Parts: sequence; structure tokens; C-alpha cells
Amino acid sequence: MSTFSLYSALYLIIAVYALIMTYLEQKRHADTNPVFVFAGFGLCLAWPLLIVAVIYSLIGSEADESRNWLE
Repeated sequence: MSTFSLYSALYLIIAVYALIMTYLEQKRHADTNPVFVFAGFGLCLAWPLLIVAVIYSLIGSEADESRNWLE
């Protein structure tokens, strides 16, 4: 299994868990607004990608600093 496949599977597990928890929370509250429902589901799919982007940028900046130090 490649690294990309592993990370994709991990992302799907986290996103599906967040979607299920959001759905259950919205079912508990009877007065739901369709805009909030859409926003909630969209954010459930987006936040794991943002975490990956932050980690990637931190790793990239550390690599740049180590490269500059060696020169």
C-alpha cells in the first residue's frame, strides 16, 4: 500500500466520522437551517485537508531552513 493510499484512507475515515457525528447532532436539533446543514457537511470534508496543508507547509519550511543552513 502506497503512502498516498494510506493517507487517503485515513482522511476518508476521519471525514466519514465527522460527517456521521454532524448528521447525528443535526438530527437531535429539530430546527435546522439548510444553509447550516450544507456548511456543516462542507466543513467536515474540508478541515482534514486544511490540517494536511498546514503539516505539509511546516515540513516544507523546515526543509528549506535546513537547506539554507547547509549552504
